[in-house]
Formats: sequence, C-alpha cells, structure tokens
Amino acid sequence: MKNFILLVFMTLFLMNCKSSDSIVVSKEQRKELHTWIENKAFEIESHRANPQVSNGLNQLDSSIFGAGNNASSINLISNPNFLRIQNDSVFVHLPYYGTRHMISHRSSQSGGIQVNAEMKNYSSVYQKAKNRTTIKFEAKNANEVLDFTLAIFDNQSTTINVYSSQRSTISYDGRISAFVKEK
Repeated sequence: MKNFILLVFMTLFLMNCKSSDSIVVSKEQRKELHTWIENKAFEIESHRANPQVSNGLNQLDSSIFGAGNNASSINLISNPNFLRIQNDSVFVHLPYYGTRHMISHRSSQSGGIQVNAEMKNYSSVYQKAKNRTTIKFEAKNANEVLDFTLAIFDNQSTTINVYSSQRSTISYDGRISAFVKEK
C-alpha cells in the first residue's frame, strides 16, 4: 500500500514538473519572431514587474501594492508600458518600483524609466538550446545610464532586466509583438 501511494505521489509530482520547453512553437512563428528581431522592429509590453527587494520595499504595508501583489512581484496589466526598438533607437516607458540611489532635481520625468535614445553597444545572440534570443544594449536618458538585457523566448514571452547607474535593478515579464510604424 505504501508503494502504491508513493507511486501515485511521484507520478503526480512529475506530471506537474513541466518546463517552458514543452510549449510548441511553429516554424512560421519562430521565423516571424526572428524577423522582428533582425529588423529591430518590435515592441514588448510587460505584464509583471519584479523589483529587487530591498529593506525599504519590505517595510511597506502590503496593501500599498494591491491585491495579488507584493514587494517582489507587481502586476502591470492595467498599467500602460512598453519597450520599443525601432532601427537603432529605443523608446521605453516602464513603471519603476524600487530604490533610487540618486535623484536628479533636473528631472522632469515621473519616477518611471523613460528613454527615447539611440542604443549603444547593441548585441543579439540566439541560443538554440534554450530557444531564446538575448539582446543587450545601453541607453542614456538625461539623468542616467541604463543597461538593458532582453531575453526573448521563441514562444514570444520576454524578460527585460534593467540595470541603472542610479536605481536598484528591476526586471519585467511580458510579451513581444511586431512594431508597425503608424502612417
């Protein structure tokens, strides 16, 4: 009887241990995604922000984040945001949750991450074994230098990591789509 219960438990456990590799992506979808990346014409909309948890964030009352959110994971579904790459330029409008190390009084920006600039040190590498393209670049706004690392998976899910000269690190989970320039 013990062996039977153990067998059932192990079977259920292993059935729930799926990886994202089990998501089937057609050749057409993969080709379309890689075309967006090669042409540098795509947009990412994030649905979740993952700030680096600091003592200050942990001390905030959990009700400030809203239902289903906490200091390390914040839902962005009703919060308009984007990271858009168009040729050699990047346009970013992302909310920021975390610790700022320096505050510039010259800033007319909100507390979010906002960039409209040319990308520097752009690199893109596809890792077939992980079904992922990693894009790295640097961008500068009026007050800080930002390093971006984008992980774009073949199933069109994304992770954006933002490293700043003036803020704690933050990451965003989202989805990629083609950027079509409005006429």
